[in-house]
This record gives sequence, structure tokens and C-alpha cells, in this order.
Amino acid sequence: MNIAQHHTSDRHMMDSAFDSSFVSIPASLAFLEKDPLYETEKPYRLGYDSENVPATNLIRQFVHGIQMQDLRGFAHELTFERNGIAVLETGITMRYKEFNDSKLVIGRYCNEIGQILLDYMKAKTVQVFDYNVSQSHRTQRVSLTETAED
Repeated sequence: MNIAQHHTSDRHMMDSAFDSSFVSIPASLAFLEKDPLYETEKPYRLGYDSENVPATNLIRQFVHGIQMQDLRGFAHELTFERNGIAVLETGITMRYKEFNDSKLVIGRYCNEIGQILLDYMKAKTVQVFDYNVSQSHRTQRVSLTETAED
């Protein structure tokens, strides 16, 4: 299983890395806005209600019409530093039907993804906010803060 990361400031570099002979599909993605607020306050999203603190300070920028291409064949050439995207091997083994169990996905999959990103980015902390389960007939988006309260 692969995971991909995207960094907005290097978006223009991605275009030169992709082979236009592959079929692409348009997608819409949300990115964290560059905002002066984040110079003094880390982006956050609370997993609980608070009377004193807003639930989030995330300011997102939605970009529509981004062309997504199949990475098979050249994924190993992409680096986060050069292309703004990296494909990492996870080694996570979950059966397809196990992704219907949100507690299992959060407890195993999201925790392992967080650890992989922590190691790759050499970060102090990583927060996985939500995940998508795609099926041929529907996509289910799950917020970890919503499912944690179930």
C-alpha cells in the first residue's frame, strides 16, 4: 500500500515530473493556507468541544482541477523536497473489508501512517485528521475527531 504527501509551495515542480502520456483525472484538494497566524500559533483541530477555545484554527485553500496521474512506473523518482510529493511503502496489511471498521482503521492504519510520516519527515509530531475509504460506487470520508466520540 502506498501513501502520497503533497506540499503546496512545490506544486509547480510536480508538473515537470509527470509524463503526459498517462491518463489523468481532475481532482480537488485542500491545502493549509499560508497565514501569519501560524507564525505564532500551530495549526490545530480539537477533538472535543470547548467553551474557551475555537474548535480549529485551520484555514484551508481549495484548489480545483488538479490533474492526478497514475504514479506507477515512476513513483520511486519523486521526492518530497524536489517534487512536493513522495510515495512511501507502508508495509501495512489490511484486508479490503477491514476498512469498513473505523476503529480498526484509526487504531491500526492511521497510527501506522502517522508513524511512517513522523519518521520520513523527521518531525516532532504528526496528526492524522481524517481518512477516505474509496470504493467503486462511493467514497466515505471519516473525520477522526467525529469517530473518536462514537
